[in-house]
Amino acid sequence: MLRILQGLEMGIINETGLFLCQARRDGVSFRTTLTLGRQNLYVDDKTLRQIASRFNIETSALLNEKSRYAEAFLRRTLMAETITSLDYSDYEGADISHDMNVPTPEHLEEKFDAIIDGGTLEHVFNFPVAISNCMRLIKSGGRMFIFTPANNQMGHGFYQFSPEVFFRTFCPSNGFEIERMIAVEFRHMEAEYGSFQRQYIVRDPDRAGARVTLRNSHPVALMIQAMKVSHKSRPFERYPQQSDYLKVWDGKSREHSAVADRSDRFDSVLRHLARRLPLSIRKVLALNYHRYFTHSFRNRTSYVPIMNRK
Repeated sequence: MLRILQGLEMGIINETGLFLCQARRDGVSFRTTLTLGRQNLYVDDKTLRQIASRFNIETSALLNEKSRYAEAFLRRTLMAETITSLDYSDYEGADISHDMNVPTPEHLEEKFDAIIDGGTLEHVFNFPVAISNCMRLIKSGGRMFIFTPANNQMGHGFYQFSPEVFFRTFCPSNGFEIERMIAVEFRHMEAEYGSFQRQYIVRDPDRAGARVTLRNSHPVALMIQAMKVSHKSRPFERYPQQSDYLKVWDGKSREHSAVADRSDRFDSVLRHLARRLPLSIRKVLALNYHRYFTHSFRNRTSYVPIMNRK
């Protein structure tokens, strides 16, 4: 990735630290771990104490070993035995210098139990090659962890990502499946400097039967955990397509979830009531309905709240 300014480096923040520790408690192996870029550690002392208590780790060890970089944290919390960092240059002391815009060497294929991207992929212009590199480097049964911007962070990197790109990338035909995807809404642009407001489980648009969209006023990031089921030396034998277009092209009717059915019934009632109103008022009501319900975290077809904290 490109060199970025001091204070904006990729790294482990409170929410991603907890996310990784939960994966370890669920049995995920981090024995051989690759990080995209050398990870800075932004986890504050309060969260370190919370991690120590929740995951039975010695509190003093976590606090005493805290430093700028996250290797000690990853060893102590995730039981990582070997931590290798890969970056465009060695300006932060990365172990491997490689431009992720181009394919990685064959000798790295299937070498790692886990890959952690704490904020790199959005800075790599050739995203399909970069994500394909990651998919090839993970061992079968290993995990890919991605923490990346999703909304209201224009200018942070080349991209901010829709959930669908990851659901269609980490799918069975490419040898993967997504185990967790969580959207985190932050108070401030720089997530390492501010606490989050809410977290939501993100549903697969293909299963939800509708696009997963969002219009909000705070920065949002995605935390993703995907498992590699089988190895493919060329993950994208067929390039991904959006699920709603595939249904149209295949002539398939929309598959409704129970939540979607209830939402459609509610929409039907609203439309019936709205027919009694003037057209100008109906348009205003429709626009505000979609703003506050369809394209927001209030949409339970797309998002399921899992935590609220002021």
